Amino acid sequence: SQQMRDLLEAYRLDIVGQTGLFVTVNDDDAPALHERLASEAMWVRAFSYSPNWIRFGLTADKAVLQKLEACLIKWRA
Repeated sequence: SQQMRDLLEAYRLDIVGQTGLFVTVNDDDAPALHERLASEAMWVRAFSYSPNWIRFGLTADKAVLQKLEACLIKWRA
């Protein structure tokens, strides 16, 4: 979970919640991030009642973390 937190924080995503399975972030541009991730077949949860939130499932798979980082790079570009 620390790897996921470190990655999300490196791209200036504000972590607003965490469980043993998920990390929830807040960002003004969350809808665009959600769209970017979906275009890369990375599924995260968006919240209709809080459109600036996205919830990421935790993973220990290095390939998934690398793919997520590649998406974050494109999104912040």
